[in-house]
Amino acid sequence: MAIENKQICASDIILFFIALAAMNFFLVGSYLVIFALLLSLLLKRTIVPKDFAFICLVLLVASYCVFGGVSSDNFSLRIIAAPCAFLIAYNLDSGSKKYDTKKMLLLAAYSMAIHSIVSLVYMFATQGISAFSNGQSYDAWSGSLSATTAIASYYFFLAATIPLLFMKAKWYHWLLFGVCLLHDVLMGGRTFIVLVLIATVFTIGFQILGGKKRLKAFIIYLLVLGIIAGIGIKSFQNNYFGFRDIFKSSYMYHRFFADYSKHGVGDTDRWDRKVIYLQNLFRYPFGGNHISNDLNIGYAHDIWLDTFDDAGLVPMLAMLVYTVFSVFRFFNYAKKHSTSFEEKVLFFLFPAILMAAFLVEPILQGCPMVFCMYCFMDGMICRKMHSFRREENDCNK
Repeated sequence: MAIENKQICASDIILFFIALAAMNFFLVGSYLVIFALLLSLLLKRTIVPKDFAFICLVLLVASYCVFGGVSSDNFSLRIIAAPCAFLIAYNLDSGSKKYDTKKMLLLAAYSMAIHSIVSLVYMFATQGISAFSNGQSYDAWSGSLSATTAIASYYFFLAATIPLLFMKAKWYHWLLFGVCLLHDVLMGGRTFIVLVLIATVFTIGFQILGGKKRLKAFIIYLLVLGIIAGIGIKSFQNNYFGFRDIFKSSYMYHRFFADYSKHGVGDTDRWDRKVIYLQNLFRYPFGGNHISNDLNIGYAHDIWLDTFDDAGLVPMLAMLVYTVFSVFRFFNYAKKHSTSFEEKVLFFLFPAILMAAFLVEPILQGCPMVFCMYCFMDGMICRKMHSFRREENDCNK
């Protein structure tokens, strides 16, 4: 019993550093993950899994570092934290309700959101709301300019928690979500809003398929939300609490809705960039950032093609294999082993939302902690799947 208590205490300490890493505390998140792994090795029995998921992730990181180190000047070694995060999650006390999948996802989502919320407060305190109108964002940990995409990426995990927001949300979850949505509008972001809309549609769809009792409760819930939305629209139209002024101070307004705006909300050249990247796959098989730099078209805004541009075909294929199989792991867990309807919906939706984000943003270049924490969740799912298999085998003996 003493050993169990010691292990649970060790897991709490490790998770504290994982939470700091998720918020990329003072921009040393990758180092905090590595430190958390060292703590895991020192404080508790740590198992290195010999299954396809972990091996594939290690091969991805190794090939990325080898090829990227040879051919690219600006690739990042921060990806090393990804298999470390997987290994940490794999060695959490998977049988404890304290570390169940929903709680761990919320821990990651809340911690990541804190990074950008702190930056929001920093912007307000130092420059005021008018600073958002020019599309510039400052990172609070460094006090320097940061890409808006990087700041907004810390909200992607929160979009994946929409099922919990609609089914079992606490008041602070709604408050956090509202602040994050406001910040994204001020920054002129689109990806987080689109991910939220996708998650909402799919959550409604799952609720409709969940039976009459669940559908009735959800309809009442939607009516309440509709009333709140109506009040919000009326408040905006009449500029109650300065809502309209705040929106007109946002970069989203200046970027897409002002009279002098040159772009619509749906305008983007990202798909054209992807075509150029695909056309040059075999021209630069070892990466080196030739497409983004030499052809001067920037990032592909795609985790697989950006990996290719950094380090070539081998890491790109490894990334593709790892992410595709991870999606099936999450789906398999949701279908066969989820313990509640909420968890089932959550883990059907989570990989879909993250893959959508991976498809349209330069994750490894802008916010590698998003990929790192995805690997953390994958490690937890892998351990739980292995535990279920062992229990099934024991029952069949």
